[in-house]
Amino acid sequence: MEKDREVIRAASIIAPLTILTSLVLLNYVINGLPYIPDSWIHIAHSETLLRTGYLFGPSQNPSMVSYNYQWPTVNLLLALSQSVLG
Repeated sequence: MEKDREVIRAASIIAPLTILTSLVLLNYVINGLPYIPDSWIHIAHSETLLRTGYLFGPSQNPSMVSYNYQWPTVNLLLALSQSVLG
């Protein structure tokens, strides 16, 4: 009886987590697209970083850049992963 309760408790935790993870990754599995839509802009910024060498985009003036360039660590991490993984 106690063992059944533990199984039900574990299943009630694992099942929703599995469903949520599947829903989040569904776009990536079906289309190969990033599973977080906000990542598109950072992927483009990291490609610009690799192409031009400027962390803050084509402009050397950091005050004249978009909001998404205010997350330089994200763009650097993506640029690093793109250069290492290809």
